[in-house]
Amino acid sequence: MATYRSQVEFARRFDGPPVRDGGRFRFPVEGYLFARGDDYVQKHRAESFLALSESIDLHAADAALVRTPATLVAVREDQLVPVGDMRALAARLAGPHELVEINSIFGHDAFLKESAVLNPILARALAEQTT
Repeated sequence: MATYRSQVEFARRFDGPPVRDGGRFRFPVEGYLFARGDDYVQKHRAESFLALSESIDLHAADAALVRTPATLVAVREDQLVPVGDMRALAARLAGPHELVEINSIFGHDAFLKESAVLNPILARALAEQTT
């Protein structure tokens, strides 16, 4: 969970020393992590996560065979899908493509949090496909 957002955001939100709570220390990020875990457990079955994880591990696509026009968006602060991986993917695509790099303290979650930045990129990509 700590890699879905950038190091900058986590430093801003959870900077501070651990606090003694009973017989143990509690770090500032723990409340966030426990809340995300509780939320996940309420919404998803463990079997669903296992099926998703397995399907991701087994999926394979050869980018060199993709000829469909593509717009790729890379977030420079994304720790799960590094911008270098997105550049490498763009270089392997056979069809016309554009790689747009953006900055976001939200890291991998930028696609959820940066609609003001992403909407024009997506609108342009979709408009190009309909003309």
